[in-house]
Amino acid sequence: MAKALMSGEVPPEVAAARLSICKDCQLAEAGSDIRLFREVDGSLYCGEPRVGWKVYRDEAAIGCGCKLEEKVKHKASACPHARWVEHVENQS
Repeated sequence: MAKALMSGEVPPEVAAARLSICKDCQLAEAGSDIRLFREVDGSLYCGEPRVGWKVYRDEAAIGCGCKLEEKVKHKASACPHARWVEHVENQS
């Protein structure tokens, strides 16, 4: 996500659409019935929140761990399941 922070922001309507996609995601962590989208201490995350920047994990299986309120705003950000693809052309 560090690269995304340097890339600029998408229009607010694209960020809102991305967050809506995340909230509707029904994917579960590998081997459990826990949904990837979750709220922890008032913040929204894709999977278990990251502890640090260099966390090596299988993002497709357990989520990226990013704070979604920030991630959805940045052009270079991507859903680990490629669910934001339909919004790519609206980001320019």
